[in-house]
Amino acid sequence: MHIRNQKDFLAGLLFIAFGAVAVIEAAGYPMGSTMRMGPGYFPVLLGALLIGLGAVISGSAVAIRKDRPLGHIALRPLILITLSLLAFAFYSNHSGS
Repeated sequence: MHIRNQKDFLAGLLFIAFGAVAVIEAAGYPMGSTMRMGPGYFPVLLGALLIGLGAVISGSAVAIRKDRPLGHIALRPLILITLSLLAFAFYSNHSGS
């Protein structure tokens, strides 16, 4: 297998990973039915759609011919955005009552 577009392939794998985490986490909740959805129905549905989208993106990266290397990954913005999201989650849980 030759990956022709590495960025799309890795993005598709990331979508698949996030979708799998959503499906695994929501699997413990009751599903219900289509007419009477339980708390696990919507997260499992969205996780499955994300897995499908990731498979399509990764598959097209293998099938479409684009010979471009992955290149430089900008770590500073990645770290700053991750830290800001973690800080927001921490402070929103610990503020108030």
